[in-house]
Amino acid sequence: MSRLNFTKRQVDQGLNKLKLQFRPGKERTAWYILDGKRLFRVTVPKGRHALGKGTVNSIIEQVRLSKGQFKDLVKCPIKGSDYEEIIRDLMKKGLI
Repeated sequence: MSRLNFTKRQVDQGLNKLKLQFRPGKERTAWYILDGKRLFRVTVPKGRHALGKGTVNSIIEQVRLSKGQFKDLVKCPIKGSDYEEIIRDLMKKGLI
């Protein structure tokens, strides 16, 4: 698999598909809410600087996707509704 070299803007555009409502603060933090229940928190650094490998990997873990799925989220094949199906499947398996 190719390296995960994404700009902050690309990551933000991918996360926007998830309809996260980020709160202002030192870091941008939002909860992923499904069926009115908070499932997990996502934190993305502020600013226009490049995202390091560790930061991108942390965001991938927070949104509960594989690296390939995250790449698809950022590059556009995965829609918000597809992501919701992935999360529901993880919930059925007891992983969330």
